[in-house]
Formats: sequence, C-alpha cells, structure tokens
Amino acid sequence: MNKIYSALQLMRLYQLAQATEHISEHDLIEKSAQAFTTLFTEQYRGFARPVFIFAGYADNGAIALAVARLLKARRIAPEVYLFSNKGVLSEVCQVQRTRSEQAEVRVHYITNQFTAPTIPEDALIIDGLFGSEATHGLDGGFVNLAQWINGLGRELVSIDLPSGILADGNIAADRSKSIRANKTITFESPRLAMLMSENAPYVGEWFVVSLGLSNNLKEQVSSTYYYHSEQSLARSLLRRDTFSHKSNYGKALIVGGDSGYYGQLILATKAAMTTGVGIVEVACPTQAHVPLILATPEAVLSDNRAHEHNLPRDLRSYKAIAIGTGMKSSLQEDELRNIFSSYRQPLVLDGTAIETISEHTALLDV
Repeated sequence: MNKIYSALQLMRLYQLAQATEHISEHDLIEKSAQAFTTLFTEQYRGFARPVFIFAGYADNGAIALAVARLLKARRIAPEVYLFSNKGVLSEVCQVQRTRSEQAEVRVHYITNQFTAPTIPEDALIIDGLFGSEATHGLDGGFVNLAQWINGLGRELVSIDLPSGILADGNIAADRSKSIRANKTITFESPRLAMLMSENAPYVGEWFVVSLGLSNNLKEQVSSTYYYHSEQSLARSLLRRDTFSHKSNYGKALIVGGDSGYYGQLILATKAAMTTGVGIVEVACPTQAHVPLILATPEAVLSDNRAHEHNLPRDLRSYKAIAIGTGMKSSLQEDELRNIFSSYRQPLVLDGTAIETISEHTALLDV
C-alpha cells in the first residue's frame, strides 16, 4: 500500500530529507518543479498555447516560478503573476524569483493592486498560489482572484493542490472560494482531500509524481491513511508454491448479500479468491446460497447464524474480514463496535458498514 501523508507528515518527510540526505529546501523546490514540468510536458505534448502562471509568496509560489523557468528552457514562454504577502516573499520564493528573472521569464510582481490581464481563449493556466502549505481557505483579494480565474473557463492545472482546498480535507473550509482545476499534479502522495468526493470538482484528474526521496526515508514517517494503486495491488498478490495447500494462504470472511444484492456479494467473493487467499468463507442469508454456489463453487458458506447478519461468534481464525458488501439492511452500532474491539486483523468496510460509521462517528475511536 502507499502512504497518504498529512500536511504535517509531509513537512516531517521534507525535514528528514534535509537532515539525513542533505537535500536543501532549495533542492526540494527544484526537484518538485522538475517532476511537475516533466509530467506537464508529457500531458501536453506538442504544446503551442500561451501559459499563464499565478504564483503565491511561499513554497508553492517558489515551485511555480521554477516551473516557469523550466518551461521557458523547453521553449514554452509562460507569463507569471507573482503575488506577495504585503510586499514580502519567503526566502525560497525570492530566490526563485531572481532565478526566473535571470532566465528572462516575464514576471509581474503584484504587491498591491492587481489589474487582470487579457487571457486568450486557448491559454492554459497554472495555479501555483497555495498548495499543502495552506492552513485555511482563501481570503481577502485571493478570493476575488480565484473567482476571476474560475470565471475565465480556461484549462487549469494546479501545483500540489488547488488553492483554497486544504490538504487534510477540512470540511469547514469554504470550497466555493477555491480554484477549480482540470488537473492537479502533487508530490510523493495524494493529499487526503483529493480522495473526498466533495473536492472532486476542484481537484479534477490528479497525478502523483516522485521527488526521488529514498524509501528508507519514507518508512521513518508514519501515516494514518493508505491507498492502493495498480502497482501496489500487483505487488500484494500472493503467488502459490507448486506443492502448497489452500490452508497455507489463510482464510477470509465476507459478510453481506441481502436480497436483490447477491451480485455484489459474488463479485466480492471472486475478487477475494483472485488475490490468492486460500479459503473464502461467506456469511450471508440462506437465500443467497444457491446463486453464490453456482457462481463461486469454491467459496465456503457459513452456517453459523449468530444473529441476523450471520456473523460467526469467533473471528480469530480469519486473516481478513470484509463487511457490508451488498447489504441493504443497516448494521447495529454494537455489532461493529464488538468487531472493532475484538478483531485486530485487516478489516475492509463497504456500503452499509461505512454508513453505520457515518451515523455513529464514535466508532472511529474504538
């Protein structure tokens, strides 16, 4: 699985890189800009459209300025609008401003009044105002700037995270004031906010690029959240030895399958078998037994009917449990609480199980 770093964890990763691998803050800016530019030019091969970059006064703005310089070296001449914080730029941002101007990048430095330029209809905008560094939504003149940019209707790519969206998915932030991107290119891991449906209209299609930091470094930073990619899933598939037995590969339990939803249960069972698990046991209503046996004869049906949802009394023999698939009747809070408190192996929660947690958020603390 791949880690999803919070804003603080990402900061910790970068601090470790500086301390143990002697990668300076300026190096991280350059690495970020290089990774962004490489993917950007891959996405827009044969690019011949005008580019406008809106850069903030801190790290994200520094990356945006470095991107402008790298694009110019690739014969794409961007126009940059650099916004200060009451006439002040961060140290890394000032360094990148100097480098960009030395490379003859056209940089408009905005310290007070912003006069909106004319943006051609075929232009592409790069949002480099604020990324994961932001601790609150846009305010002041940046709200007007974001609304003006959104109103242009031009194709837009955000660096790290659309400005105004908070990395850790704080639902209290007013998304309506945020930049709406068509694409977002972020670094090292997706931000939690990218995986929330409410943010999809603002994040657009997202990509993760690596800064080339060592795996040893990443292992030192813990994470609460993880996600799977095709590559990580492929690495996790179990390979069976020639003379092995199904009992060598563990037993999984799937709980679900109410009337009218048997197909979902069948698909989940087939998916579990595909991963390489030795035995898949299914706890479901009796009416689901026939379709399940016909579709997946290798599955084991649980006849332990502890209560209405057919959960076996002893869960310790299972290496993993999936619960909620194809289940339309609600789970009781105490049912999930008992599972969370007594079962310490991997749990996959789907459908009804997730709905139950949303209604009883105290379950998250069990």
